[in-house]
Amino acid sequence: MVPPAADIGPYRRGDLLLCHGAEVQRFAALAATLASGVLDDAEVLVLPEWAWCVAPPVGLQIEPGLIHVVPEWVDGDSTSPIRTLGGRLVPEIMTVGPGSSSIARRWLDRVVELPPSPVGAPVVWGDLVAVGGDVAAMNSRSLALSPSSVANTTVSLAGGVPTFGGDLVRVASFPGFKASEPWWYAGPGEVPARSTSALPGLRILCRSYADALEVAGSGEADTVYQLLDAPVPGLALTTGMNQAYGEAMMRSATGEPLPPNPYLSNEAEAFVSWWSQRPSRGETGISVAADAVWNERGDLHASFPEIRGRHQRDFRRWLWTYGLVEGLLSLAELPDPPRTAPRSSRASGARAGGEPAGPRRAVGVNLVGYHGSEAGLGVAVRRVGRALDAARIPWQAVNYDRTASRQTAVAERATDVDYPVTLILITPDQLGFFVRDGGNRWIEDHHVIGLWFWESDVLTAPQRDAFRWVDEVWASTRYLRDAFETAKKVPVHLVPIPLEFDDADTSIEARRRLGLDDRFTVLFTFDFLSVVERKNPFGLIEAYSRAFPGDAGHRLILKSINGDVFPRLKERLLDATADRSDIELWDRYFTSADRMSLVALSDVYSSLHRSEGLGLTLAEAAWVGTPVLTSRYSGPVDFLDDSSAILVGGKEIRVGPGQYYPADGHWFDPDLDEAAAGLRALADDPELGMRLAAAAAERLGEFSALRVGDEMARRLGAISSGWA
Repeated sequence: MVPPAADIGPYRRGDLLLCHGAEVQRFAALAATLASGVLDDAEVLVLPEWAWCVAPPVGLQIEPGLIHVVPEWVDGDSTSPIRTLGGRLVPEIMTVGPGSSSIARRWLDRVVELPPSPVGAPVVWGDLVAVGGDVAAMNSRSLALSPSSVANTTVSLAGGVPTFGGDLVRVASFPGFKASEPWWYAGPGEVPARSTSALPGLRILCRSYADALEVAGSGEADTVYQLLDAPVPGLALTTGMNQAYGEAMMRSATGEPLPPNPYLSNEAEAFVSWWSQRPSRGETGISVAADAVWNERGDLHASFPEIRGRHQRDFRRWLWTYGLVEGLLSLAELPDPPRTAPRSSRASGARAGGEPAGPRRAVGVNLVGYHGSEAGLGVAVRRVGRALDAARIPWQAVNYDRTASRQTAVAERATDVDYPVTLILITPDQLGFFVRDGGNRWIEDHHVIGLWFWESDVLTAPQRDAFRWVDEVWASTRYLRDAFETAKKVPVHLVPIPLEFDDADTSIEARRRLGLDDRFTVLFTFDFLSVVERKNPFGLIEAYSRAFPGDAGHRLILKSINGDVFPRLKERLLDATADRSDIELWDRYFTSADRMSLVALSDVYSSLHRSEGLGLTLAEAAWVGTPVLTSRYSGPVDFLDDSSAILVGGKEIRVGPGQYYPADGHWFDPDLDEAAAGLRALADDPELGMRLAAAAAERLGEFSALRVGDEMARRLGAISSGWA
């Protein structure tokens, strides 16, 4: 194994990897070995670093990337100096005979002179191989298992041994593989053609290879053995990154310093800073990362022709939405969101005390939110509308549809009145987009209230920036109040939202339609868009597995949406449940009625979240009479206590780097043994669940639409009295 810091010509191996992509580091390591001439007297089977000899013959000598003495199960014309799998000039698996050292030396001399390109080095290798002699093909399926070939040929089990197309798997290729993610069998930057959770033979191979890497690398397989995936958590190794670093390497030849390299551990943090900074020269004027996306996606040039001028704001907005969804950059690489006109300009016509300028208007509310969304914020804004109705406060729905969650039709609530108060229930970091999308008409000359949610005790810079658009903030839980008060920007008031919901159909027909049976059923619902690490379904899987080691008579349903937006996380969940037929992932949309029926027909609703601003799904479960087991932390403890739910203890921990939330923020690590004991207690004692459910229903009475509406009316009255 050639380490990332090793010199290859004038560069380090890690530099060649970052500018040329995954292929060149393999050819560089191979060429360095062959060019020495130590193998001129041997014919060897050459494997890439990501290939694994699953069942080597007895006595075969194995070194990193090389297998000495071509084994008998390698077929093809043995007289050719070069044999490649499938006869390709740019091979993944090959045999190299005597005389290969001269080819390797010529390639090594040329590759360091190449203009940086993700494909340049392997193409030059192919050219030199062609010059050096004919290429013969190896066609054994024993060698052919790879992320691309598995799409058309099945990996099976024969007597517990993996086979590929009927042949015993001798060598399997694992490009882009990480020992810490054995469920993800795909090339770098790709999505798996087949799921390991659906192919037991492939799953066994991937887990066995991960175990082998861990042993060989002393637990550091991800960094020592595999240099093909993102070197820094939260960063994606893309073609744009390859090109950007390659251009920097070219400039280094003229005396410019070479940027830090994330493959060298002591330079990783500096690389992130370089990648996020605004370069002295660049196309977008935003950051090196933004320039990389711009160069990779030529179609954007027509959409944003004046990228350093009036279209730069629009491009930032595109990065925060489509760029993120398309995987061109990650949350960690996003630039600051686009800034719009400062609050002072929109408030210049306001009178002291916050009274809107112009003639007096009827006291009422323009309710801004994701009124058609099936995600939690959509449910919340509809609950707020119900409270305003209960208090007979006039309002109109201002729908905002910039969300990745599925939208349903929004009931018309047309009025000809522009009310003086605008209540905004969208995420604060999206507020600038709302203004840019035409929402300024609901902010200019209005008293603006932000009804916001968040799941950390530390705010982000975009959230702090959003305070300039509002006159006050309503926090629906004490946890949220404490978080938003840290900004010390505007007044923060504790104003809950109603925790009343539609009744559920619990008929036998509903149970049959939903696919439920008589097993003791634990349910958890979540949205992949709401940060899976925070929702912590893996913790619940582990707690359930400890509570019920066997699958007789018990069932865990993980009901999710938007898993296809995060295929790697979805596959990780499927892998975590693959050994348990009683644990199921239902990643699909339900109607609101069916979703509530599912909650009501379950025996327990459990959320071992790390943090919740409110916890609407827990309130829904309590509303329909389903016992709740959840973390003793954050928003839900405002409406659940020890008499109405099983609250699981744990400890508060730092979020740490690589997450959506600030690294210096905090969230919760629930005690999984305590959670498992709670689940067993509920399964063993049905009366315990009934007592908890009855107490929870009583607690929710404090959050009725009528009571919450009265609280909102009092606050709106105080606002309007200030105008008087």
